[in-house]
Amino acid sequence: SKFTDEMENLIHERRTEIQDLNRQIYDEITSHEKTHFQLQFTQFAMDAASYMITWISREGRFIYMNRQAQQVLGYQYRDVISKKFQDLIADVFPFPWDEIWEIIKQDQQYTIETALRTSNGIEIPVEMVLNYLEFKDKQYCCCFAKDISGRKRAEEALRESEQKYRDIFEKSVSGLFKTTPDGRLVDANDAFARMYGYSSAGEMLAAGLDVGRDLYANSDDRKEVLNFLADKGKVEHYEAEHFKRDGTLFWVAITARAIRDADGTVIFYEGT
Repeated sequence: SKFTDEMENLIHERRTEIQDLNRQIYDEITSHEKTHFQLQFTQFAMDAASYMITWISREGRFIYMNRQAQQVLGYQYRDVISKKFQDLIADVFPFPWDEIWEIIKQDQQYTIETALRTSNGIEIPVEMVLNYLEFKDKQYCCCFAKDISGRKRAEEALRESEQKYRDIFEKSVSGLFKTTPDGRLVDANDAFARMYGYSSAGEMLAAGLDVGRDLYANSDDRKEVLNFLADKGKVEHYEAEHFKRDGTLFWVAITARAIRDADGTVIFYEGT
């Protein structure tokens, strides 16, 4: 009947509306769950990061500090929210905070090596990257800091090693020298300089000597030595007649070797 058909059509329309409403609710729930998961994942990633991560307000106050930062610096979040960013900086920043903020805002990023001070006063060297961010009409600085204590110790050990080498080089009673691949003298100790009639290594180096042209009596000797070192890559022991500063000749026994880079290219020659 007509009434039955109208009822069936009405029921079908209502069922369709309910299905559409259910689908809309499902999509909203799915979207909400996805957004919630993304927020949780972001929070987890920041908290679990091996870098020290902090969020800083325009005024330079901490508003967030991840677990790594709290553990390394020895602060709880409740302790740090009352502090300003520069309260934890052990070294003096090159600019006041307001100027640093403007640099970050303009360039979007600012990288610096400095040191952070822990709650018990220990200074930790860090490499710090400051990033400018805007979120919900507010401005923030997100700071990533990496502890570089190991790198600093390695650099200090390298400096000490180089200084020890330099002390041995300069105080050696044997003449020591270094030249470029084309034969220009770039380093020598005082003992080497005195052999050639100079008062010091500084005086000899200031002369800008070409070893093959200015020191070897026979330039072919220099060519043969360089060819051997470059081709064979071994230590070469040889004797050659050299000029002193005043032009007199004398015989010199030399031990030399080629120093190469990672690609095998000769970067200098050194010897005694």
